[in-house]
Amino acid sequence: LPLVSLSPLFVMASSSSVPLLATASGASVKIWQSVSSSPLILSPTVSPVARRLASVAWNHTGAVVASGGLDGHVILHHTSGAIIGSVPEETSSTSLSSSSPPSGGALAAAQGGSLDAIYALCFSKGSRYVATAGASTDVLVWDLKKRVCAKVLVGHTAPVYAVAYSHGDTHVASAGSSGSILLHSQVSGVRVGELTPTGVSASSLPAVNALAFSPLEHGRLASVDDDGTVRIWDATSRTSVCEARRWHDGGATAVAFHPSDAGVLCTAGADKCVTFFDPSVKTATTKLSLPDAVLCCALSSDGNLVAAGLRGGSAIIYDVRRPNVSLCTLAAGSDAEPVVSIAWQARGASGAEVLSSPAPSSSEATRTTPLRTTTTTTTPAAPPSASTAVAAPASRAEAEAATTSTTPASSAFSSIVKAKKSLEEEMAEILAETTPAPPPPRSAPAATAKTMSTPANVPPPRATPAPPPPPPPTIDMDAMRDVVSDAVREAVNDAVGDAVRDAVREVQLAQIRHQMEIMDVVETLRQEVRALSSSLHTSQ
Repeated sequence: LPLVSLSPLFVMASSSSVPLLATASGASVKIWQSVSSSPLILSPTVSPVARRLASVAWNHTGAVVASGGLDGHVILHHTSGAIIGSVPEETSSTSLSSSSPPSGGALAAAQGGSLDAIYALCFSKGSRYVATAGASTDVLVWDLKKRVCAKVLVGHTAPVYAVAYSHGDTHVASAGSSGSILLHSQVSGVRVGELTPTGVSASSLPAVNALAFSPLEHGRLASVDDDGTVRIWDATSRTSVCEARRWHDGGATAVAFHPSDAGVLCTAGADKCVTFFDPSVKTATTKLSLPDAVLCCALSSDGNLVAAGLRGGSAIIYDVRRPNVSLCTLAAGSDAEPVVSIAWQARGASGAEVLSSPAPSSSEATRTTPLRTTTTTTTPAAPPSASTAVAAPASRAEAEAATTSTTPASSAFSSIVKAKKSLEEEMAEILAETTPAPPPPRSAPAATAKTMSTPANVPPPRATPAPPPPPPPTIDMDAMRDVVSDAVREAVNDAVGDAVRDAVREVQLAQIRHQMEIMDVVETLRQEVRALSSSLHTSQ
């Protein structure tokens, strides 16, 4: 790591298992690794002046870094430094899905106009989609596989500063300078809820600077405001669970849930502090004092490391287990270029392994899936696709084969497999019913029996065109399949768990019954021996 200061503790902890850290400042993204002497600097465009960054995020495999800035583009980088795609594509006009008509800045982009600045972005769980928010009042959901804007989420009346996917990708939460948090359905793009603080008028709501969903508690959402208030919401019931007013002096800037402890929340603010907040008692379990205002912070996937980006251009790393002294200070930016976004590599990705892997080229694109890594050969003339870095679900046949290969040969588990197949068949029927049928072909009008003669210099009357058929309903079938598949998977997992618990219970009961039978036999033998000894004694 290029260090301003380095403690011996971090030298001992440096290994290939330490995740990579991405920082955004100015016009570049820097990737830091503990075994390297200098960071890998990613310059997304040839015009760095127009490419001022505001947000950076890793995909779920830890091999791709996405950055968004004031030019309105999301650039996808491989960790080797190669650009593997962008949305919208910089070489062509913005492509928008016909299922969601754009409005505002998105409409201007579709017509070849300028794009609105991006202030925040986030990946979905499988990295198929990336949601962006910024100067426009719309939140755009991009399909990285098709490289189109799949959804335009409307409802905000002011710029949007934060966006986050819920657990399971069922909803998208967004908030900004208006102070209200909107919840949209990922499948339909319809607004399904709004979270606003009670007892505060709409005109005096402070801006929301950051959002974060809990990875452990379903529907738990945290937000931090411009007045330093920290709030925790139940997105399912649309209610406030916890509220700590003026938690930070001068405004709160970042929030993150602990990945393994549901009772710990990490927040940062302009008061030069990073705190670990216990919502149950509304107290700080740990408080870190930094030399400058904190603009962003991030927790590693194991929750042991916290990285904070400062207004002065440096990034400081702490070990949460030993917070008395910082591990290291990174020269990530400068006084004129503060660290505006910071992100740790995703869980399960090793920094050394990812950096040593080759970057996708024009002739060979590596596609990483949750189950395996396959290599697909393409034509040399085709540019690298952004979807090559996005996980593609395994086929149903492979999933069933994997399930049957790991399933014990018992009647309980075979019934579960049959139930899973029946659920999948029902899911296919539901999807077939909801898929709009194509309109029937329009037949040509029949010729009339009588024709009227027209003068040679008079053109025949022009036929009035028929009105176009109504557009199909705006249903994202891919998102619906993902949601239904997740529901089926959770149901099957629950059924497997119940079956295992029932089987273990039956085995335990059988063992108890067997022990009781043995004890009965022993007691019977003991009584017979006692009776035999007494009879022998009498005969003697």
